Amino acid sequence: MFTANSRPGWSLNREKLISVEGTEYREWSPYRSKLAAYIVCGGTLFPFGSATRTLYLGAASGTTASHIADISVSGKVYCIEKAFAPYSRLLEVCSVHGNMVPVMADASHPLDYSVVVEEPEVLYQDIAQKDMVDIFLKNIRAFPALRFCFLVVKSRSIDSTARPASVFSDAMRRLEGELCCRPEMVDISVFEKDHAIVAFRLR
Repeated sequence: MFTANSRPGWSLNREKLISVEGTEYREWSPYRSKLAAYIVCGGTLFPFGSATRTLYLGAASGTTASHIADISVSGKVYCIEKAFAPYSRLLEVCSVHGNMVPVMADASHPLDYSVVVEEPEVLYQDIAQKDMVDIFLKNIRAFPALRFCFLVVKSRSIDSTARPASVFSDAMRRLEGELCCRPEMVDISVFEKDHAIVAFRLR
């Protein structure tokens, strides 16, 4: 897969660049981006448009966030990251993409960054913490304008002794029960071992 490169000539992680009829595209690899893996593995929810505002929890060095920024050229991608090493790399990526906003903060405390995040429509969470579902729910409640949500479920981070399929199902049932939604669960283990993505529309 490829995204139209909003910063022609720029690439990350030695991504392949190709030009088609005057437009440059960046390779979007499912081996480096869990959102890309979700799409390749059959995920059907894709709410990212040209002006979408996305809250990205656990942005790391910004690979996936930069592809979302390519798509939402008139929108914003608010990139939350608390670890110093990936955040320093994230700053470099954000300096290239003017619609990426880096925020060094802990996703467990959404009120700390709610003042700089302007009514996000999409929540995408990719963090490796045991209480990731609790953190996800806390952020959903903190941002009432949210319409679409994606949770990367890392089964080994939640319970290293349980079967991944069981952890995935438990996370999906909890979200369905607490939010009255109908989640879609896509196993992306072919690209990221013991990982799945739960995606749903809130309203």
